[in-house]
This record gives sequence, C-alpha cells and structure tokens, in this order.
Amino acid sequence: MNLLTKIKELLKKHNVKFEANLGDLDSSDDLFQIFENLTPSRFLHYDPECIDDNNSYIRLLLQHAEITQSEFEPKNISVEGSLNKTITLKFEYLNKLRKFKIFQDESSWVADDFYDRLNKFTQKELDSRYFILPTIDQTTAVVYLPKKVVNIINKNYLGMQSADDIVEFLSHGGLPEHINWNYTAPDVYDSFTSKGETIATAIHKANLPGSPYPPFTVTEGFFEQFLDATPLNIYLQNKQGETPYQLALKGESDILKALLGRENKEWISFNTLISKKVFGSLLHVTEEMLKIIEPLGECLESMKFGSNSSPHEILFSSDDNFITGENSFSIASWKNSSFPIKSIESCKKEPYYKVFIQKSGNSAHTINRYYSENEIGDIRTLINKYCTNTLWSDGV
Repeated sequence: MNLLTKIKELLKKHNVKFEANLGDLDSSDDLFQIFENLTPSRFLHYDPECIDDNNSYIRLLLQHAEITQSEFEPKNISVEGSLNKTITLKFEYLNKLRKFKIFQDESSWVADDFYDRLNKFTQKELDSRYFILPTIDQTTAVVYLPKKVVNIINKNYLGMQSADDIVEFLSHGGLPEHINWNYTAPDVYDSFTSKGETIATAIHKANLPGSPYPPFTVTEGFFEQFLDATPLNIYLQNKQGETPYQLALKGESDILKALLGRENKEWISFNTLISKKVFGSLLHVTEEMLKIIEPLGECLESMKFGSNSSPHEILFSSDDNFITGENSFSIASWKNSSFPIKSIESCKKEPYYKVFIQKSGNSAHTINRYYSENEIGDIRTLINKYCTNTLWSDGV
C-alpha cells in the first residue's frame, strides 16, 4: 500500500474530508504533494522571508486561521512594538485577549517565536494543529489536521525524530532502507544518542544477532546500506572519541575493517584535481566546488587529495596515506544533487555544501555541518586553518 492510500484511509478514519480525484498523483509518496492535492483548503504554502512591516504578522495569522475550517477565528487583530526589537501580536479568541510576544531583531524572516506561540496556542485551545510538511527549498508548508492524525503521520510516515529512535528501530529488527531518510533532518542522523554514541558506533556496540543480508552479519549488512544508500555519516566519532573504524579494528569482521578503513594511497595533487581531466572529459569538479577551492591554490598545494574524490565531493588530508574520517577534510556539493535536501533550522537558505572534518580520538575535533552558498567564506576559513595546522588548539 503506497503512502497516498495510507493517508487517504487515515483521513477517512478521522472524518477529515479530502479531494477524491488526484489525476496523475495516484501513486505519490510525497507528503507535500499529497496534502496540497488531498486537502487544499487545509493547506498553506508560503515564503517565510515575508516580514516587511508590523502588518505582515496580521496577514500571516489570518492565513493560518483561514485553513482551520473556521475552528480558529481571531478577531480585532493588532500589532504593537517595533520590528527592530520585539513586537506583540494581539487578538481576541472566545472573548479573551490573547498575546504573542515575538522577538524580531530586524529580520525579514518569520521569527521562531511566532511559530512557538502559535503551536502552544493550538495545542492548548484547538482540536487540531498545524503540521509542518517537508520542503526542499526555503518555503514553509503547513496543513491543519486533527492532533491524532498528526501524531500518526509523525510516528509512521515521517523520518525518525532522534538518533536514539534510529538506533532503537535498527536494534529491534528494522532495516536502514525502511527508514524515511527523505524526511529525517540531518541534525538527527548526524547527531548523538543519549549515551553519546553516533548511530554508527551504537550499532557497532549493539552486537546484533542474525542477518537479513546473508552472508553478511547484520552489522556488516547495515554498514553496506549505510555506505551505499543512506545519508548517514558512517565515519563520525562518538563523544568518547571512538570512530567506527577503530571499533571495527577491535572486532573480527574483515568486511567492516575494509569498508571503514579504506586507505587513500593513490592520492592526486591539487593541480591535477582542478585540471578537469582527473574524472574524464565529461566528469570534472563542479563549478560549485571550484568556486571554493580555486582561490586557495597556494594553501591546498601541499594537501593530498583522495583518488576516490568525485565531481561532487572532494576529500583531502595532510597525510600521505589517510583513512576517511580519521584525519581528513571533505566537502560535498549538494546543489543539483539527486538526494533530496531537507529543511535545516540553522540554515535559512538551501544548503549547498556539507563539510566533514575530523581528527579521531577527540570528539571536540569534529566539524560536521551544512553551509549555504552565502557561507563559502566560512568554508575557506576552515580550509586555511586545516592547511596551516591551526584548526584545533593542539594542531592537526
């Protein structure tokens, strides 16, 4: 049963009216498309960079109220204060005055305070709530649904909500390919469990029995999936400074040692890398990557670039023979990538790059984050520090 059918049955069960004729959408697994077409009167899609004046919040509140099917009808809406500091959005509901205090700080983006206050209000006062839908750009999309429906969708059809959730799912027989990575935020699968493990180190230590991937053990099969078909960073060290490769060395699996400890012996030079010949006449370093590294030629000439670099990902180190995740610097360009980009709370613009730098043995010596196209200068600063052994307090 595809996701569209499941959502239809869920809405029907909870007496939520929906459009029956979806045309070409009969097999969609995209929540945005599903609700845009199934429940257009409950659906709101807008650019959150829309705060021009105080009245912007009045318009925004009315837009959110409009999709509640008349359940939420605020009256006598007004705004006090200044956009360069704090404003107060006031309205009457059920003959009571309600206030949303919003810290704006001169930004043209809808403040997080607005969403926080609105969500707390709906949770306390209304029967339904606003469900934020995954988008791949800077826009915001919400659908207004009964709380039970939202809880079911969050639990069954969206991505996991924490690293602990992913580890628990896998430890109880779930498979990596059954995780909805498309709707799992990067700060979930790139984060730590409550015990300070990464997802990869936690699975290493779980000693899981059996295998759905014969002749591999279950852990070997998981790491094959992690390497080939998921966005999980399988090299990230835990809070104790243990890397998955170091844990593999303590075990008996030659497969894990080979997967995680692949040496970059046949490295190439910076000049070869940017000659656009290393990947053949058709495949070469992308323009997005070149705009970062070309101005840093003098700095990067001393670096060794992994021969398994690709047009969209560059891997380099100061060591002659290095292992990914032990002492290396990688930059991945996500623009025009086939893998869907999720919304990231800390990055208001669509992320174009992912940077992963790690000196194993100390969890403080890891940088694993996304950067927008406007933050190229920050990436170059990191490269300069890495090349000059000044990235960490004790040097690279």
